[in-house]
Amino acid sequence: MMTLNYIIKPNPKNNPVYPYARTDYYFEIVDGDFTGIHFSFGEIDITINKEIVFDYNLLYIPEQVILTQELKELIGNILLEHIERGNYELDTK
Repeated sequence: MMTLNYIIKPNPKNNPVYPYARTDYYFEIVDGDFTGIHFSFGEIDITINKEIVFDYNLLYIPEQVILTQELKELIGNILLEHIERGNYELDTK
């Protein structure tokens, strides 16, 4: 299993880091093959079969990072961790 080392950073509306992201927070992966990638979640739905379907936005991709299917799996695991913790609004307080 991939290590979930990341931090959540604010994207304040009055001075956004990513003004077109339309999110109050974004995630930065801080360890592993995808170190330095910034992303936010888009639409998240649960299907009739109780599967989670989600969109995400890659906000920053460092030059040395190679995108693979493992990135989507890592982002999915980050989402699951937050749902399990009850952080439905991705609130860091």
